[in-house]
Amino acid sequence: MGYNRQQIIMRKKLFTLFFAIVASVGILSAKTYSGTCGAQGDNLTWTLDTETGILTISGTGDMYNYTVSYSFNSTSLHYYLSFCDIPWYSYYGSIKTVIIEDSVTSIGGYAFYKCTSLTSVTIPNSVTSIGRYAFYGCSKLTSVKIGNSVTSIKNYAFCYCSSLTSVIIPNSVTFIGYDAFYKCDNLIFVELSSNLEKISDGAFGFCPKLDVVILNRETPPSRWVDGVYDRNNIFIGTNTNIYVPKSSVKTYLNNSNWNTENILPLYMYSTTNAYPTSIIVEYGYYKEDAQFILSCGMEGGEEFVGNTAEYIGLEPESEYADVPFFVKTKDGDYDIINTSFKTSALTLTTLASKAVSKTTSILLAETNMSDSETSCGFEWRRNDQPADMPSNQVLCPVANGLMAGRLKGLKDDVYYKYRAFYKSAAGNMFYGDWQYVFTGDVTVEFDPVLYTYAAQFVSERKATLKGYALAGSDDFTEQGFEYWAESRRTDAPARRAPHYELGERHTVKSTGISMRVTLEDLDEGTVYTYRTYAKVGGKTLYGAEMTFITQGTYEEPIETDLEQVGYDNAGEDDRTPATEAPQARKYIRNGILLIERNGKTYTAQGQRID
Repeated sequence: MGYNRQQIIMRKKLFTLFFAIVASVGILSAKTYSGTCGAQGDNLTWTLDTETGILTISGTGDMYNYTVSYSFNSTSLHYYLSFCDIPWYSYYGSIKTVIIEDSVTSIGGYAFYKCTSLTSVTIPNSVTSIGRYAFYGCSKLTSVKIGNSVTSIKNYAFCYCSSLTSVIIPNSVTFIGYDAFYKCDNLIFVELSSNLEKISDGAFGFCPKLDVVILNRETPPSRWVDGVYDRNNIFIGTNTNIYVPKSSVKTYLNNSNWNTENILPLYMYSTTNAYPTSIIVEYGYYKEDAQFILSCGMEGGEEFVGNTAEYIGLEPESEYADVPFFVKTKDGDYDIINTSFKTSALTLTTLASKAVSKTTSILLAETNMSDSETSCGFEWRRNDQPADMPSNQVLCPVANGLMAGRLKGLKDDVYYKYRAFYKSAAGNMFYGDWQYVFTGDVTVEFDPVLYTYAAQFVSERKATLKGYALAGSDDFTEQGFEYWAESRRTDAPARRAPHYELGERHTVKSTGISMRVTLEDLDEGTVYTYRTYAKVGGKTLYGAEMTFITQGTYEEPIETDLEQVGYDNAGEDDRTPATEAPQARKYIRNGILLIERNGKTYTAQGQRID
């Protein structure tokens, strides 16, 4: 098809007009857009990469406060968007992450209104206010970090952010506006500013899952009403527990703006993880600087130092109601927490034995009991033994779901049988199925197994080490733990145990499959690394390396990348030998030794913190 001269000239004019329009809206490339967004015009600029979904706000000063208007269509009986001056609104579905540079001083009204693909945002310390409707309807927003200079969060700022699960309001915030976090359907935990002076009606209204609100402020914030809306309830439609300082509970209850029966003292709480025969109770405190020095559980039970305690010998598949736990903290608080839980079903699967000599066989069983359980093992007898004669029993430890023991003194022309058992503290017995043992045709070579566990009861001068050492075809000639001081504060006072030079290896012997030793006279504020070891056949075998730090001070900051380090999976059940351990990094942050593995962060004692 051909064009005449006049048509060609007209097409050139149209193309020129098109590119002029394109240039005016700020298209840098097919997938990158930009423009200005400052209260003074070009004091702030924005850039959006629709391929990555990153919107970046740059410059210095306040953002512009935008406007969104709706009109009602009387024919369709629906509201429609009639006005919107948000420059990136046409691309709101592409925005996944917002980066606000640390020189922006405010987030404008409606700035990220209904950015339904936005998942995370960090508000820098330069920002002092978050405008009304700023993040309204960001339904996929799961993470927001609010900088510590923000003083006000205005009306509807995070309304309908249905994917938010927790929010920490920094202590710089003095005002929270009307419906600021209204209808955040999955919000569970909120920590409010201790300097909060005014909070509006409906600020956390109709958040059905909101369970804990921490407000460490002695004087109740006043309820702010703007003259238009008055719901007479900050938490309307929400059945939440509000934790305030103990001395201020009555003050809040007597305040007309806070007269809810769910005002509770800011004190200790506990979480439980129940196994078939035991329960792990972790104590927490709704107060940042609390430190536990003693926690003891069921009356008459064992006492534990630290914030985690495990109670064994329980009945499988049983409900325990209102069990009292007694907890004391370093700052003098002492509370009784009643906890209810149910133990799960017990698994005891007796496995085929492994004969390693004419007189020795290794007995094996799979179980879902905790590694801390001690009332378990194997029952065994000759296969031709009269039924009315009692069986023999031997206690054996559990390691990573495997219970194992060595049975010696067998005859190679006799069949034996054995089964796994568990005995509860109440004396009830639970058994696995019988398996048979015969050593007359032994052909099995069984490799030894070594595990290293997280240190327990770590103090300034002491630490308890725990390990697992199961001999294979040949007996161990020696076993125990190897440990050494790795780093410490260089300007610390003279050490009381001068023999611990950095890197100098020490050993402490132990016996049995389950090993436990207590190291004493350790240096304060020192990082120690340790591992299990065993000698067999002229060789020394090692388990995975673990690390603990004694209480006290030491040099900071220290940030060291390590090569392959055989840490056990701290905080997890699947402990692996050193040869299989993934890449690990350990470093010190704010005076605390941390271990990073597989994208997760743990304390040196194995508690996961992220």
